[in-house]
Order: sequence, then C-alpha cells, then structure tokens
Amino acid sequence: MQTRILYIMLGLVAFILIARASVFTVSEGQLAIKSIGGEIIDANYEPGLHFRIPLVNEVTKFDKRIITHPYSQERFLTKEQEQLIVDFYVKWRIGNLRKFYESTGGSEDVANDRLGETIKDSIKTVVTQRTLQQVVTADRADFTEATMKDARPAAEQLGVNLIDVRITKIDLPSQVRDSVYERMRATFKAQAAKLRAEGVEVRVAMHFDNIQTIKEAVALGSGASILPARTMQAEIAQGRLVAVPLREPDLVRPLGIVHQKRKKLNRAAQAFLALVTEPGLPENGRTAHP
Repeated sequence: MQTRILYIMLGLVAFILIARASVFTVSEGQLAIKSIGGEIIDANYEPGLHFRIPLVNEVTKFDKRIITHPYSQERFLTKEQEQLIVDFYVKWRIGNLRKFYESTGGSEDVANDRLGETIKDSIKTVVTQRTLQQVVTADRADFTEATMKDARPAAEQLGVNLIDVRITKIDLPSQVRDSVYERMRATFKAQAAKLRAEGVEVRVAMHFDNIQTIKEAVALGSGASILPARTMQAEIAQGRLVAVPLREPDLVRPLGIVHQKRKKLNRAAQAFLALVTEPGLPENGRTAHP
C-alpha cells in the first residue's frame, strides 16, 4: 500500500513538472520566439499563456519596449576637414523579431554595435556635406531627419525600427578650438560692421529661446526676425510667413552661453564669452529681432 502511494506521489510530481515545462507566458512588454536547435518555429506570440514541447522547444524572450543607447566621443570631419567630436544617442525597438533574431542572434549588444556603426556612417555623410558653421548652427530637427533618412534602410535589415537619433553634444578638439573661435569672432565683427554701414538700427521687441516660438511671434505680428531658411519652409507653404532674402549670404545666428558665475573658464570659453559680449554687436551678442 505504501509503495503504491509513493508511486502515485512520484507520478503527480512528474506530471506537475512536465506541465510546468510545457507552458510559458509572454507579458505585455515582451516578444518571444520558439525554436528547435536554433531554427525558428514561431515568432508571433500575443501576451498570455502558450505551450511548448519540453526538452525539444527552446523559448527566448525579448524586450518589446524602446531601447536607448548612448554613443560618445565619436569623431567626424566637416566639409572643410575640421574635426568634430560628437555625442549622441539612438532610440530603437524590435520591429521584425524573426529578422532581428537571424541578423543579431537575438543580442541587444550586437544590435547596438551594428546600429551604432550605421548611425555613425549616416552622421558622417551629413557632416561631410556641411561646413563647421553650418553644422553648429543647423536646426537639430533637420540634422536628425537627414541622419535617420540614411540610416533607416540599414536598421530595417536588422529587424529594428529606428525611433530617434539625437545629438547631445558637439565639441572641437582642443588643438583646433581656439583657431575656430577666432575665425567666428572675425565673422561676427564683419557682420556688425555691415549692419552699422547700412544704417540698420535694431529695436528688440522680445527675446525667445527657440526658433518655433520666434516663428509663432512673427506670425502673430509681433515683429520680424532673421531665421534659417529651412526652418520656415512649412510656414511659408501655409502662407503664415513670408521670406525676404538677404543680400548678405554669410549672415549667421550668434549664440549665447550660460556658465557658473564663480567657476574659472578655460581659454576657449573665455574667448567665446568675449565674442558674444563684443561691443557693437546687438544686445551684447544676442540674436536681435526687430
């Protein structure tokens, strides 16, 4: 009798173990693949409970959410062969699970490495078509759009949906930084002299911290502004703004900086601060909007 009870208990334990090994769950934030010996059997699983053959089917789960990966200290050359140091990050998520598994082995690290190389090639293409000044003053949305346009086809080959590429920092190597700032200073001086020679007097109506707000203010009749042509294309097409070409082709937007009051600035920062506070420039170097 005792032996029979023991067999029944062992049978129940075996049944429970086999039953547990025969099912798997997929949550809302997951994707899953069922395979045999590395060959994919199924990759289309909705959230919930699913079945597999124990010791035969292997189930691998993946994150369905957006993945953000940073890249830092990447070097690129501009059209003038000036070297830039760029930090950026990429947002992506799995779009085609079967293709992702086959192209990367299901590894996020492999995907990040290969996607990073693709994005760096795209940024390189965009940067090499522009001068240093154009890169620094370019609208970030246009820069991002151009980068993603080149990178999307390669990302799709990895089974990845490219969500966003964002430049977080653009810097110059220390050995060329001072010479670049000197050239920028000379350019701004020439522009200030040009405005004075033409008898232009600027009355500052408002100060804004981004182009979109400036466009809205101009559209409401608050004044006029000097903006990059690319940033106004949509409003011009809609008839909300009118573009008036300038005779001076090299006019650029001056930039301002924020720094800690008690912290000693390095030579490059001191040169730039002197530039934006140069006497004769409108409002101590700030962009002037009549």
